[in-house]
Amino acid sequence: MFSIVSIFDFDQTLTKQHTFSWHGLESYLSDLSPQVIYREGIENAHTNMKGGVLAYLKHDVEHLSAIATYHNNPDFAAGFIAGLLGKELILSKTIYSKTNPITAINYYTVDGTKAPFLISYIPAYHEHFKQRLRMLEGKNDQIMFLRSSLLEERLIEDDTIIDFYDDSDNNFQHAKSLPLINGHLIAARNETFTIIDSFLSELPARTREETPLMVDDELIAEQDETVTSIGHVDCEPLVVAEGSSCSEKHLDLPPPQPISADFFMHIMGSRDAKIIGGVLFIAGLAALTAGILGVVGIMAGIAAVTSVAIGATAAAGGVGLFAYSFFSSRHTPIDVDEEAHVQLLCGAT
Repeated sequence: MFSIVSIFDFDQTLTKQHTFSWHGLESYLSDLSPQVIYREGIENAHTNMKGGVLAYLKHDVEHLSAIATYHNNPDFAAGFIAGLLGKELILSKTIYSKTNPITAINYYTVDGTKAPFLISYIPAYHEHFKQRLRMLEGKNDQIMFLRSSLLEERLIEDDTIIDFYDDSDNNFQHAKSLPLINGHLIAARNETFTIIDSFLSELPARTREETPLMVDDELIAEQDETVTSIGHVDCEPLVVAEGSSCSEKHLDLPPPQPISADFFMHIMGSRDAKIIGGVLFIAGLAALTAGILGVVGIMAGIAAVTSVAIGATAAAGGVGLFAYSFFSSRHTPIDVDEEAHVQLLCGAT
């Protein structure tokens, strides 16, 4: 995979002078020898290459460069690149787009590198050539065809940003609509490779606008479970009267009901009541003993009488409660309306 990828226009982007007028395919109809055309391209590079272009057009282990030209003579352009790089280019295959108008890409192997050099061009001449040019919208078709070809060959990643260089402002402006393209406008008439305007790529629409928010689902589930479990009571749901404001929200709870005698007797016969009764009985006996001992003392007479009264009362209560608990535990428990009990607790809540 190549991380730095560039696509260049040909005439007056890489060249000082326009070459199509003299080296278009029409000029070689009498002699279509690819080797002759290729060699003329190498010779032309020696005198017609813009100064400083090699600082941008690189083709090595990190950099991959390609050409998108309206030229219809790819052999001449290949020879020019060979002269520019100082390395031979050998044609390996040609592919054609499925779009209309049809464009083509020549794949060339380059001495000393594994990366192919791609040249996109218009495979037509005379009137057919002119018709295809009129159908194109800048270099966009060729740029996208080159990108798809590089992706298919696994030479770039899906999100690789490509730098596009062209001397035509029309092509430069059209390229702004393409994703993952940095555009650079080149001064056509300068003999040195000069960038006079640029734009930087924007992220694709889905990446920028439609990417869903990443949420920790497990954390949300834990929070929901915690909120649900805190203070949960199986009561009637919150009811809000139609058209009311937040301050008018109310709980639709059943009216309070008095505690029945059966319910009271059920509570008094519980295990907790038995324990409390036993404690009161022991405390009462202790108070009663202290009171009796206090009667003997002259100075504590009044306090002893009071203690005796309290102790006797507590002991009597403890005996009564203990006795009731003992006998009630030997009978069938009293049936209680549990639903009414839950409603009562909800009302209290």
